[in-house]
Amino acid sequence: MNHAIALTTFATLFTSACSRDSSDAKPRSTSQSATTSASTAASPPATIATPKEDWIALRIANTRTSIRALMPHGENAHAPAIVMLGGICAHAGWVCASAFEHAGNGHAFLCPQPTGYCSDGTPTWIPIVGGNDAFIDATVETAEKMYPNAFNFDDAILAGFSRGGWIAAQYAMAHRKYRKLLLSSIEVALDAKKLRDNGVERVLLTANVHDGSRFALQSTAAKLNAAGLPARFFGTGGGNDAHAFEPTEAWWNEAYRWFSGEQTEGNPAVPPLVSR
Repeated sequence: MNHAIALTTFATLFTSACSRDSSDAKPRSTSQSATTSASTAASPPATIATPKEDWIALRIANTRTSIRALMPHGENAHAPAIVMLGGICAHAGWVCASAFEHAGNGHAFLCPQPTGYCSDGTPTWIPIVGGNDAFIDATVETAEKMYPNAFNFDDAILAGFSRGGWIAAQYAMAHRKYRKLLLSSIEVALDAKKLRDNGVERVLLTANVHDGSRFALQSTAAKLNAAGLPARFFGTGGGNDAHAFEPTEAWWNEAYRWFSGEQTEGNPAVPPLVSR
């Protein structure tokens, strides 16, 4: 996806949501009784939550970075959080816009900016087992302090794309904080026992239909299911970029149903393996 287009689309959605006001309401009938009119006049006007987006400053140890926060229903919605870790050489704003574009369903996104850098200066994750765990914790703690009523982390999804998926997987197998794990476009070994022992209840794996990692991810989903951990591979379809996380609204709706415990007809938990 063209990230500039994704960001523009997100800004347009926010502007549209913010532009709604009470002027669109239908006029009341002049035949209402005085009692009804008085009662209506005394009622407070309905409020529309103002969408909120922000860059939250984050400092951990001697490193300064930031977190992209997208709150479609405002800073008091207590919305289920999706902590999204992007890939290598990728700005957090790009990743957040691409993932968020069709997410809907009231979820709020937190996308931390990695603290490493590629040769061209773009942020990237350093793949060290456990090396990013404190950073992920600091992301959540900092966001909660800045917006104490915006996020619900009890029902949060830990998500990762590409190398961010590897980072998310290592975290989920070592810390009892997330019940839902979403990994995209990354071949990573997942230990069902470690995930269960750390509270993970459901795993969703995905990749673009043109991304070679889909074969390994389908196999991994089958192995997790065989080990007693509900897991599923649900591809994101095609797209201009084979290695990208560009979920549609239909994809997100299916993902939410899966994480909520539903087993939709025609989409078994154990996915069929696709031959090469």
